Amino acid sequence: MMTLILEIEYDGTDFCGWQVQPNGRTVQEDIEKATAKVFGQDVRLIGAGRTDSGVHARAMTSSAILDFIPRIEEIKAAKAINSQLAQDVRIKKAIYYDGKFNARFDALGREYSYHVIQNSSVFLRKYAYHCTNLIDEAILFKSAEIFLGRRDFTTFSKVNPSIKTNICNVQICNWEKISPEYYILHIKADHFLYGMVRSLTGAMLEAARYYKSLDELQAALESCDRKLNSVLAPAHGLFFEKAYYPEEILNFGF
Repeated sequence: MMTLILEIEYDGTDFCGWQVQPNGRTVQEDIEKATAKVFGQDVRLIGAGRTDSGVHARAMTSSAILDFIPRIEEIKAAKAINSQLAQDVRIKKAIYYDGKFNARFDALGREYSYHVIQNSSVFLRKYAYHCTNLIDEAILFKSAEIFLGRRDFTTFSKVNPSIKTNICNVQICNWEKISPEYYILHIKADHFLYGMVRSLTGAMLEAARYYKSLDELQAALESCDRKLNSVLAPAHGLFFEKAYYPEEILNFGF
C-alpha cells in the first residue's frame, strides 16, 4: 500500500473552502483534478483541516491512498501537479509513503493564525481583518488566557453532528503585536470545532473593544450555550498554519 502525502499552500479568496461541494470551486477538487491528469488515475484526498470559504493555508497536509504505482518519480511529483494548478494553490512538497497515513485522523494537533489590522491596507485587505474600532491591547492579550487548556468549547462553535466531542485541549492561545496597528493570534489545539477559531477571535475582539467584559467571556465559555456565542471574525483573516504528527511521520518530511 502506498500513500501520497502533499503539503499545500493556498490563497482562499476565490475558493469555497477545502471540501468538494456541488456548487463552487474548492481546493480539494482543484488538486484532485490536477493529480488525476498527472497520474492518469483518480485520487481522493483527505485534508488535515476543512477550511471554510475564504480561509487561507500555509501548510495544509493532505493524503490519499493509492491503489496504483505512480508513473512519475516522487522528486518530480510536486512540480508536475503544480503545472496543472492555478496560481492561487501550490504543492510545496509531495511524498510517496510506503504505508498507511491519514492526514486528518493521524494529526496530533493543528495550528492557526488570525490577522487583525487597525488601519486599512491595500496589500493586506484580503489577508487581515480591518478592525476600525480602538483595541485595548492589555484586554486583548489577557482575553487569550481564558481559552487555554482542556475545555468544552460548545459556546464558541457551530453545530456539527459529525464531531464526537466538543472538548478541545488548547495548548497555545496568544496575541503577537507586529506593529502598533497589526496583531496576530496564534492558536494550537489537539482539534478544533466548526467555526471555533473565528468565534474565539470575535469574542476576544469584542472584549478588547469593550463590548463584553472578560468575566462575560469566561461565563460564556463555562455555560456551553451557543446563544452566548460571539460574532465570527471574517474568514479572510484566518490562516491554517500547519498540522502536527507523530515523530515517525515527521521523520520523512512533515
